[in-house]
Amino acid sequence: DDMLGNAIESIQVVRGESLSTPRIQLWHDSQQIIQWHPLNDSFGLKGAMSLWQNRPSSSDILGFLDPSNDQSFVCHVIMEGGDGSNGMDIEFLRDHSLRKRVTHLGIEPVTFADETTGKVPDEMATAAMARMISLQPSFVCPDEPLFLSTDGWDHFDVATRQGPEGSTVRCEGKETKIPVATLKTVDGKVVNPTGAGNAYSAAYTTCRSRGLSIEEAASCASAVGAVFCEYDHIPPWTSAVISRIREARDEIL
Repeated sequence: DDMLGNAIESIQVVRGESLSTPRIQLWHDSQQIIQWHPLNDSFGLKGAMSLWQNRPSSSDILGFLDPSNDQSFVCHVIMEGGDGSNGMDIEFLRDHSLRKRVTHLGIEPVTFADETTGKVPDEMATAAMARMISLQPSFVCPDEPLFLSTDGWDHFDVATRQGPEGSTVRCEGKETKIPVATLKTVDGKVVNPTGAGNAYSAAYTTCRSRGLSIEEAASCASAVGAVFCEYDHIPPWTSAVISRIREARDEIL
């Protein structure tokens, strides 16, 4: 339990004073197709656009590290997986002076499934897999549509996100289904799902890097994702929230 608690507490959220948390509203239309729109300038200058334009370079990251002792760190990256991507979101990982300090690398590939087939187009899936293989990550957290759309996953320790259905972790030929935690909201429903998948992936990378098993790491990650869904914004990183994550983790385990 101490190891699980320490892994949870090692996750840090860095905020910019002038930025707002990107948020979207989701709903199903009359044809049961998912529709969405941004809220509160989420994709404007104070939201995702600013986060994207001002993403850190390798020199920015190295500037936070202690140059006197070759300080190492765990890195989790949201990677654009499309075949048309310019690769700028992972360019900093090509810097050898930075990469040699990364003890564990987690990749969260972002792709978009076809609404008719439910799968990611072949070109996009193939490009995403090629980029992941080139980076040689320790852990990969794809959504289910991408996982089903391409081969090659045996290269990785994989945690496949399946939204409200939970997740499935696969490593060295072993496959384990991880359920979701019960939401502690007024009506038991999701308040805002934005960022829950990202939080799951980052938590999984962090927990696995601390030596937790795939089941323990995925249970912690599912707990973190569930707690994100209980808030209208990024949860405050307080002792109460950490206790709530532990509670959700214990329910899953």
